[in-house]
Amino acid sequence: MAFAVVVAVGLSTVAPVQAQHVDYVASQIPPTYRGDIERFCKRGYSRHRWISVVPEMGIWMPIWKKFNTQYIPSFVQRCFSGGQIPS
Repeated sequence: MAFAVVVAVGLSTVAPVQAQHVDYVASQIPPTYRGDIERFCKRGYSRHRWISVVPEMGIWMPIWKKFNTQYIPSFVQRCFSGGQIPS
């Protein structure tokens, strides 16, 4: 059930946008990735109990009932736009 909600939210943001480069901000990407946004987008963050499902669209899925949402906004913003941020 939670997956359907996450997918619906992720799909609702799909729209053509112009993008600009997103600078790496240490607090917005898990330290284990050391700024590697591509790996972050491919994997999500299983330590916080959520994973990437469709990285190109910023879609993720919880893998446990209780999960940490700290990096999810950054994941959606950066991965949906291919490492770019909509202007």
